[in-house]
Amino acid sequence: MYSYLILFHSWFRWFVIILAIISIFYLLKIPLTKTSNHQKLLWLYDQFFGYQFLIGSTMWLTFSPMAKVVFNDWSLVFENYTYFFWGVQHPLTMFIALGVWHAFQAKGRRTGLAKNYFKGILFSLFLIATAIPWPWLGHGRDWFRWSL
Repeated sequence: MYSYLILFHSWFRWFVIILAIISIFYLLKIPLTKTSNHQKLLWLYDQFFGYQFLIGSTMWLTFSPMAKVVFNDWSLVFENYTYFFWGVQHPLTMFIALGVWHAFQAKGRRTGLAKNYFKGILFSLFLIATAIPWPWLGHGRDWFRWSL
């Protein structure tokens, strides 16, 4: 089960990143109105990000072998950066990124200003980018996972 989830999680992240980038450019270029396509893009970003977080937290809480090791011995978090990244940094940063997005999304709905949505997507994308296990990092993974 874990191998299927991590394969899906690995590919699904690209949809979140691409939707964020498209939304940022769209918000910069076209004014926000009730009838514009912004609402659809923002809804898609919200849904994809939410499901990505749900899949990731499910893996982290139930299936991840790295998280199981960390849950059994929290002192490893302080001894090894790989355990710290997978046990604390990655899930916590993604949780904060989702919270930042939802806070700015709520503010954008209240005020109707595109700049709030823009800030929310930009800040959440920055946090997401800092928590992705890029291939050049010591704990990194491939850009695309091709097999189980």
